[in-house]
Amino acid sequence: MYTSNPEYEQLRELGRQIMQSDPSKAQGLQGQLSEVNQVWEGVQAAIADKHQYLNSVGNLWQQYNEAKTGVVRVLDDVSPLVNQQIAFSNHADVKKSLDQHKVRFVILSVLLLQAGVAFIAITS
Repeated sequence: MYTSNPEYEQLRELGRQIMQSDPSKAQGLQGQLSEVNQVWEGVQAAIADKHQYLNSVGNLWQQYNEAKTGVVRVLDDVSPLVNQQIAFSNHADVKKSLDQHKVRFVILSVLLLQAGVAFIAITS
C-alpha cells in the first residue's frame, strides 16, 4: 500500500553501492539494512492498520448519519399526526389509526436502534 518511498529506496540503493564498493563492510551494512527494512515494514503495517480503522469509523459514521436522517424523516411524518385532534366515529377507524401508529413506532424504533448502535460503535 505505502511501499513507494523515495527516501527509503535511496537509502537501500546507497547501502547497495557501499557494499559493492567496499565488500568488507557488506555484512554490517546488510544487517543495518535489514533492521531498516523491518522498521519500515512495521511503519507500513501501522499505517495500514490506522487506515483500516479510520475507514471503518467513516463507514460507521455514515451509517449513523443515515439512521439519524431516517429518524428525522419519520419524526417529521409523525409529528402532525401526534399533534392533531382526533375524533373517531367507529371502532374500525380507531383500529386503523392505531395500526398506522404501531407501524410508524416500529420503524422509528428500528431507526433509533440503528443510530444508537452506530453511535456506540463510533464512540467506543
